[in-house]
Amino acid sequence: MRQACSVRLYPTKEQEPYIRSIIGCCRFVYNHFLTRWTEGRLEGICLCARMVHVERIVPPVLER
Repeated sequence: MRQACSVRLYPTKEQEPYIRSIIGCCRFVYNHFLTRWTEGRLEGICLCARMVHVERIVPPVLER
């Protein structure tokens, strides 16, 4: 069963850019690993073993 939680934030002007930046980073990481998961499933690769060492995967992506 999928569940969702809706949250409304009221940030100050100083907090807005920081929050947008954090949300953008989270969205980037989520989409990156969703793509890897989807590609792996299509190739028939066991993704649990591929994603155990996240620190080995993320730094090359962040250098782009």
